[in-house]
Amino acid sequence: MATASSEGDDDEYEKLARLDIAGLEETALRAHKEGRQQDADGHYTAALKLDPANGLLLAGRAAVRIALGEPHAGRAPWVPVWRVVFKRIAVRKDPTLDASGDPNGKMIQCLRYNQTIRVDGEPVDGWLKLLDRGGYCMIESPKVGRLLERVVEGPEALSQALRDSERAIALQ
Repeated sequence: MATASSEGDDDEYEKLARLDIAGLEETALRAHKEGRQQDADGHYTAALKLDPANGLLLAGRAAVRIALGEPHAGRAPWVPVWRVVFKRIAVRKDPTLDASGDPNGKMIQCLRYNQTIRVDGEPVDGWLKLLDRGGYCMIESPKVGRLLERVVEGPEALSQALRDSERAIALQ
């Protein structure tokens, strides 16, 4: 933060001053990726001052993310993976519903409980586009409930593990 201010870049300084600890972590990782180590160190220092109780966790998470070679700081380089949580679900050619809300696209194959699928992008209107198999899967059925759940992986898995650790520490 001090670097942006000392260089006279008041807009950058103002942006950083409004960020929370997670935002500072992301800007620090971005600065690290771009080879601006002095800026990255300043952002980490600002984050530690903002939330000293979580300073150790923040520093550890940043070190692990850098060590893992996370190249994105905010963009997901991995392909989202979802898991089937119902006994059997249909893969359909089209993500269409009839008037009653039931899927009416042609069924092209079936997935079984606990199978994982790679998907193309994020859900659209409750449907996922499958990457490897072609076709679409409904995430939740109005009649039977949840059909698929997202598998946490990549940097998101690290964040989830750290959140779980933080909750465990808070309970002690």
